[in-house]
Amino acid sequence: MTFGEKILTLRKQQNISQEQLAEKMNVTWQTISDWEEGASLPPVDSIVKLSGILEVSTDYLLKDTDMPVSEEEDSFIIGDRVKLNIGKALWPLAILLFFITSNPFVFVVAWLIDEVFDFIRKGRWQLSFDDVAIVVFLILGFGLDLWNYAWLVFIAAWVLDDLIVREKDEREN
Repeated sequence: MTFGEKILTLRKQQNISQEQLAEKMNVTWQTISDWEEGASLPPVDSIVKLSGILEVSTDYLLKDTDMPVSEEEDSFIIGDRVKLNIGKALWPLAILLFFITSNPFVFVVAWLIDEVFDFIRKGRWQLSFDDVAIVVFLILGFGLDLWNYAWLVFIAAWVLDDLIVREKDEREN
């Protein structure tokens, strides 16, 4: 994605018009339009301000990547000022609830919540070997009562992930 495409996408995701963004940036809407169309680039100080308004890092705006990189990438705005940071709180909360309830289903719910927020953040489903391992682990545990052996699925996922990533890296080099 180009710099302009990123601005356009982020602006639309946050339901901000060109006029509203221009007002926050203290520029004209035509300037925002030029940035989005790639006709011009903003000065460095405007890029920093833009990253704050659009809640992404300057690295994301400037580098050739499609994945936002932000310290608050797991944060979601609720209302006008409240931010909910799912990424930092979800798994510690799940562990705490597990110790309180002794119910392993807490981890299934946490995983599903994590996947939904990951989908919201990235805009697409992207299952990893870890995700598949969790599902297989739960099927073996709940369905076949093989809890003592089901943990081996995680080692298999780690090995497969390592082999595929290493092979992919070797092909790219």
